[in-house]
Amino acid sequence: MLLLKPTANALFLSILGIDFLPVAYLVVALAALAISLFYNRYIESKAPRQLFAITSYISVLILGLVGTLLFLGIAENIVVFIFYLFVSVFGILSASQFWIISNQIFNARQARKYFSVIGSGAIAGGIAGGYLASMISAVFQSELILFVAAAVILYAVFQTSRLPVIAQGTAYRKSRKYRQATLLKILKPFYLIRETRHLRLITLLVAASVFVAKLIDYQFGYFATRAYPVEEELTSFYGFWFSSFNVISLLIQLVLTNKIVGRFGVAYSILILPALLLLGSVAILIFPVLLIALLLKLSDSSLKQSINKASFELIMLPIPDDLKLRTKTFIDVFIDSLATGICGLLILFFINAINLPNLFVSLLMAAGVLFWLYCANKLRQEYKQVFRQSLKLRSDQSRISDKQLLQQYEDLLRNGTDTQKLKTLNLLKNSELSLDEDLIRELLKDSNHHIAIACIHLILFDSKDFTREVRELLNHEKQSLRAAAFEYLINHQESLESHFLLKYLESQDINQCITALTAYTKEFGNNPVIVKVLDLEKRVRELLTGVKQNPEQFSSYHHVALLKCIAYGRFREHYHFLREKLNSEESFIRNHAIQAAAESGEKEFFESLTQMLFTAEFPNAVLSDALSRFGFEKIDDLSKKLILSESNDDLERLIPVFGKIASQDAVYRLESLLDHEELDIRNQAIQALSDLNKNHPLLKINNKLLYSHLIREADYNNSILIFLIKNAGKQADNTRLDALIEVLKSKIDYNLSIIFKLLNIIYPPENYLELFNYVKDPDYTLRSNAIEYLDNALQPSLKSIIVPLIEYKFNDTHPQIEAGKPEMEEIEKNLLQSRDTEIRSAAYAYFKY
Repeated sequence: MLLLKPTANALFLSILGIDFLPVAYLVVALAALAISLFYNRYIESKAPRQLFAITSYISVLILGLVGTLLFLGIAENIVVFIFYLFVSVFGILSASQFWIISNQIFNARQARKYFSVIGSGAIAGGIAGGYLASMISAVFQSELILFVAAAVILYAVFQTSRLPVIAQGTAYRKSRKYRQATLLKILKPFYLIRETRHLRLITLLVAASVFVAKLIDYQFGYFATRAYPVEEELTSFYGFWFSSFNVISLLIQLVLTNKIVGRFGVAYSILILPALLLLGSVAILIFPVLLIALLLKLSDSSLKQSINKASFELIMLPIPDDLKLRTKTFIDVFIDSLATGICGLLILFFINAINLPNLFVSLLMAAGVLFWLYCANKLRQEYKQVFRQSLKLRSDQSRISDKQLLQQYEDLLRNGTDTQKLKTLNLLKNSELSLDEDLIRELLKDSNHHIAIACIHLILFDSKDFTREVRELLNHEKQSLRAAAFEYLINHQESLESHFLLKYLESQDINQCITALTAYTKEFGNNPVIVKVLDLEKRVRELLTGVKQNPEQFSSYHHVALLKCIAYGRFREHYHFLREKLNSEESFIRNHAIQAAAESGEKEFFESLTQMLFTAEFPNAVLSDALSRFGFEKIDDLSKKLILSESNDDLERLIPVFGKIASQDAVYRLESLLDHEELDIRNQAIQALSDLNKNHPLLKINNKLLYSHLIREADYNNSILIFLIKNAGKQADNTRLDALIEVLKSKIDYNLSIIFKLLNIIYPPENYLELFNYVKDPDYTLRSNAIEYLDNALQPSLKSIIVPLIEYKFNDTHPQIEAGKPEMEEIEKNLLQSRDTEIRSAAYAYFKY
């Protein structure tokens, strides 16, 4: 390309002149339209590598023919014009094909790592080509360059054949149907781009950047032809500067591209070039000289081939391969040339037709750069959304009507799995949407009794009448479903015949009797009049006597039902039964006894449950739930006592209880614990805040406080990572070092989960907890997309610490240690003073012995 471009430009400007350049822009657009439509006919039936080879062979033939005609001096004006058109289209088409192949070989994370290296190859080739063109033109005729370029293209085809073979999917089908050049196929790229916002923005970005680039080319040619009127001098000037541009571009690529894209992310990196060109546009308005035009061309050429090119190709990565195959070349060729044509038309009209001064080109350039910046900013925002959509983090519920949402819910309840049905019913409990009555009747008859129970809870206070269907469930084999059915019927007694439910209290069937008793005590336990009228306590006493005399007649479910009756009715006379079951060896009964004790609200049970919490072998979520029902004040009083007595182990077990209490006071208490000296207590406080944020999003959490804690956590883990990287491979030399490294490795996963919980609270509505699951996913592509999303979503100061931790833990890579990071002396001090007891002990054993 850099062999051909200076030659084509110099020949064109020397023979046809600068005034004819806008006409060439317009013809390039028309030629590119024809070529891209013809090219699109075959794009689905050929693999990208085949297309590259075909177009390369055609290019070699054209170069040979044009070079021969120029040597012979035949139809020079027409041949030079055709040569210029060919170079304009060839450069775009071949580069587009190359990047499609690269996009297929690498995923997002690999591309971020390798595209700067690959891009430097293109730039290095440009340097060699430009200087070679300058040397050949100085010694021989410029026409010889075309034959040299043809030989290089053949070498490129050979190298392409050595690339790994990409499996051909449905995008490369070779049936006759796909070979038919129908109007629909020709127009397909238009439809695909129109339907995809990300592609629309990319198209506008390409159009704006090309429009500005052509105006810069025009200005560069305008001032250059006045300074160098001789063809060989102009070719040499173009060859030297085009290569020099590439030298600078190569330096930027090797030294800055990875750092800039890594630091600011792909989404912000695409803003750098237009921002710089905006300054150049203003400068050339004030100082219209060759030097400013040269600096503008330098900025456009060097940054476009380095930072901007790497960023642009990364922007294309989230697009599915089949969609990319059908649209990328169309955008690169047709949209590029269309923008060139529009640029040519405007110059023809304003400069050649109505004779406006050259200054007007600079005004057009400034306007084009402003539009470019606008498109780049929009694309920056959309890039994150595309990755979020690919990770299924985007919720479309806010974009659809209640009617559409209800239809989706009903489809899930009819055709989904049991898990999907249960989740949907739980979602609907907090919604004002009303399900179809026939669907509710189907769910009440579902073979999975959990679904029927969830459905009953959903319609418990519904005005519609489902008593007939629910009555049939009173004889179900599952006691939990019978209890739910009875609870529903108590709340809809007006639809039942008189005394229908009361007869169940008198039933000789123990299942019916105990179900009715549980429902009545739950409904009327706080009403002593009804309790007395129905003799509920007496009935409980009789059943307890039966349990004592004939234990074999009562199952675990009967015991649980009696526990509920005692708790709902506050039957203190029978609390001995509750106390007894708190020590049951059967976990099912014991857990229900814990819940019943909490339901009673008695002080003696609060003390029993806290003692159970502190002595339990493993943390018990049921205990935390139960204790939270005693309210914030009791839990907080206990926490203050534990803090004063420095009972850190007990405090650590108590903290999850705060996460169950929907109280702003609970939030304040947890925030105060973030400064506790013990790491485990701080982490438990973060977990509890995360639970409150998830279940009670209206509670206000101090994000500034959490952010400062997030930075501390990230820095602390960064010290761990640096220590691990610097000591990689040394474990065999020292058993104490080996032990410390194993401890530190074991902590990173847990510490990362804490960091993501903080991110999830600080940055709503992003679902960082779900994103963390994608980060850990065994699917490498999904994991890479998740990391790429993080790379563009997080602030530079955060991602520079968090992303290397993820790469080390889940991608098994050792990130490079940046300058300014903590030295080993500081890391040693941090580890020895770590608030994590296990790390502190292992560090002391290594550093002090």
